[in-house]
Amino acid sequence: MEIAQRIDAEKGREKLQQELLQSQKMEVVGRLAGGIAHDFNNILVAISGYAEFLMKTMPDGAPAKDDLNEIVRETERGALLTRQLSTVARNQPLQLKVLSVNTAAEDACKMLKRLIGVNMHLQTNLEPALDSVKCDQGQISQVIMNLVINARDAMPDGGKIIIETANEEVTASPEGMPLPPPPGHYVTLKVTDTGTGMPSETAAHIFEPFFTTKPEGKGTGLGLSTVYGIVHQVHGGIGLETAPGKGTAFKIYLPRTLERA
Repeated sequence: MEIAQRIDAEKGREKLQQELLQSQKMEVVGRLAGGIAHDFNNILVAISGYAEFLMKTMPDGAPAKDDLNEIVRETERGALLTRQLSTVARNQPLQLKVLSVNTAAEDACKMLKRLIGVNMHLQTNLEPALDSVKCDQGQISQVIMNLVINARDAMPDGGKIIIETANEEVTASPEGMPLPPPPGHYVTLKVTDTGTGMPSETAAHIFEPFFTTKPEGKGTGLGLSTVYGIVHQVHGGIGLETAPGKGTAFKIYLPRTLERA
């Protein structure tokens, strides 16, 4: 009996140490990302400002006006990247409001169906009596979009993506999760794909900023680390099930609120 207790205690210490190391690693990289985002955003603001000023000085139909307009559009893309970096660093200000994850999922799906391609089937199984959450609406939409786009990229030959919501109570902090949720009541958002799946060696790193398995120029490696930063900031959790050839399922835990909208 005493030996079994020692083994359990040792396993518990190892688990805590792994979680601490992961937290410290994300914190260090997050601070670096936040610093880069701040400086980069200042540069983008200057470029965009000068381009917009020059556009106003040109007559309609001037050939250079289209080029300047393209510069402005590219700075807007860069600004989106800096917002992702700030989210990874967990220093993006939140605009918390009581909302329905079902509504956020339905709204996101309207746009995602145009993005994922004709060889993808997007299915939703949403809990009708879903509890509310208190989160930043834009960030919840970003979580859904990033997970669905990640699923799309895992299925180059097409497949099925399923978005599910549910109410769930966590009675003990689960083991083996990338971000274990504390005990409590949650709204869960699950995104499952029938794609290639991942080996455990890859799955261990997918939430790290700038980690990507995509070819150079095809991804920033910030999609899933952004999801991690958003969920961590609202004290939620993330579960992951994946294996080579068996697809992937991400399960997001968002704390329930009893407040009314």
